[in-house]
Amino acid sequence: MNFPRADRISRPIILGGVSIAALALSAFPSVSEGATLLPDIIVGSSFEETPSERVGSAVTVVTSEDLRNQGVVLATEALRSLPGVSVSQSGPQGSLTQVRIRGAEANHTLVLIDGIEANRPGDGEYDFGGLLAAEIERIEIIRGAQSGIYGSNAHAGVINIQTYPGRGAPRVRAVVEGGTPASAAGHLSAGGQQGAFFGAVSVTGYDTDGFNASRFGDEKDGADNLTLTAKGGVDISEHFNIAANLRFVDRRTETDGQPVDFLVERPNASELEEIHGRIVASGSFFDGALSYEGGAIYSEIESRGIDVDFGNTGLLEDRTDLFYKTTLRHDTPDMFGASHRLTGYVRHRTEGIRFTDFTTFATPAQLAHKEREVLSFAGEYQVDLFDHLSLSAAVRHDDNNGAFDDATTFRLAGSYRLANYGARLHASVGTGVTNPTLIEQFGYDPTTFVGNPNLTPESSTSWDVGIEKSFYDGLLVVDVTYFQSTLEDEIVNDFSGFPVVTVANADGTSHRQGVEVSAAWSPLSWFDLTATYTYLDSTDANGSTELRRPRHAGRVDATARFAQDRGTLTLSAVMNADTRDTNFATFQTVSLDDYFLVNARAAYQLNPFAQAYVRVENLLDEDYEEVWSYRAPGISAYAGLVLTLGGE
Repeated sequence: MNFPRADRISRPIILGGVSIAALALSAFPSVSEGATLLPDIIVGSSFEETPSERVGSAVTVVTSEDLRNQGVVLATEALRSLPGVSVSQSGPQGSLTQVRIRGAEANHTLVLIDGIEANRPGDGEYDFGGLLAAEIERIEIIRGAQSGIYGSNAHAGVINIQTYPGRGAPRVRAVVEGGTPASAAGHLSAGGQQGAFFGAVSVTGYDTDGFNASRFGDEKDGADNLTLTAKGGVDISEHFNIAANLRFVDRRTETDGQPVDFLVERPNASELEEIHGRIVASGSFFDGALSYEGGAIYSEIESRGIDVDFGNTGLLEDRTDLFYKTTLRHDTPDMFGASHRLTGYVRHRTEGIRFTDFTTFATPAQLAHKEREVLSFAGEYQVDLFDHLSLSAAVRHDDNNGAFDDATTFRLAGSYRLANYGARLHASVGTGVTNPTLIEQFGYDPTTFVGNPNLTPESSTSWDVGIEKSFYDGLLVVDVTYFQSTLEDEIVNDFSGFPVVTVANADGTSHRQGVEVSAAWSPLSWFDLTATYTYLDSTDANGSTELRRPRHAGRVDATARFAQDRGTLTLSAVMNADTRDTNFATFQTVSLDDYFLVNARAAYQLNPFAQAYVRVENLLDEDYEEVWSYRAPGISAYAGLVLTLGGE
């Protein structure tokens, strides 16, 4: 099916949406208990936790209940086709998986896991193929430029992931699962609070024989993953706390090769070990009017690629952050009923890379450890007025220590609540920046790829505006958001010196715009329904459609409860249409087949402590590719058991 270009329809969509929304404001009653799109608090949209009704940025939240109902092993299955989100998985489960927000590049999304940046320093991306869902309590997807808060990589948005914190009553949780294709997964976590002390530990694992990702042959490509986490802390007093968390990931994925054009069977593999640690001290004075937080973060990622066609590669990446944040709160009830929050933030970062297994032609100097430093300053002012208007303004300056141009970014956001109409208007505008990656800056092999020390950071300006509206006494909630962004100084491959390749800043401006729709409906006391749809028009500086970004993407999740809520049945349907990629056999741009995936999970609470479940992925056995020549998984079935003791 052919659809008109976005530049021909965006204005009618906006005008039509505003007209419909205006009519809806007077046609339906105000909000009451029922369906919800967001939880009460959003953690990652600002320097301070913020009530969701006061957040101006466009946000989607996946809760632990959502993850349990869907029963996914890898968190990317819960992210597919959420508003503004697209997923590109290169073959079987565990393989390289990129997540893009609003048509931007994968390294334009900042990923935080328990407050630690997970993006790799080398290429600036995070591979979601290794993110196991069982340990996750919550995922926040904050869309739009957030560099005014977070700096580089928060170009198109932030994905903020939180695991079990270990607060509250003691809890033990165990999950065991087995299924096709010869797959097993497990999770064990324990934690809780005793007096001033709190903590949690977890181990999560996954192993599969996989399937053949190539269009040819029958060699299976398996994967395994072991993830360990530990958290702990002590409330030294009512106003002072020390906490730390540690995360370790060890994963291996078998892959095929692409020596010329199509993906073909090869005994290739990728191996990854990563360790992340964070320690933070926080406290407050004057009954919370002044609070502070300071600490250190360290990450080390070691990867190895085994490739029979192009030789093995090895890379060691590291990052160290020292940071401090302080917030001042003050209320002026006699002046506009205002509540004020002013936050200051400073961070020093050192990041480096060292190649460990790319030694065929490289000299010792080229293999030496290379590093750079960034000193960042940021501030944010938040104010709530008249009990229905919330505004925030943030500005950040990153001093790149002469490695490349410094960057100053900002973000403005607002939320206006129309309580009598059960509606909320939200909007944001900001600038984004993504620094050249360490590989782009320093290169890795003078015979194939050399770095460019004269690169300029990629920069963008984006804005969005939306309306959230409640209908039928809150049983139905709908949010419609329009967004637009421009990208300049995009870093692209430069083949002018082929066979030696480098990178350069492209001339011109890339454009992205679209519409995001979210809805939550509780038509019956035992039935919940959520739906999303995204229309995206993303073009490069030459006006060509960007690759691996579906123009149309949608998702429906339906959960029914039965047997006095002891049983649940969840169906999830995901649609992607009009996606383009490069055919490496001809080097021409081609259209990938549209696809429609259906996943199902049925669970039954055997007793207060045990739940049994079965689930089926790709129920219709859809044959599709998200990356050209990389077949996606077919139908698979699993059964499992969840045991939970204690908790709240």
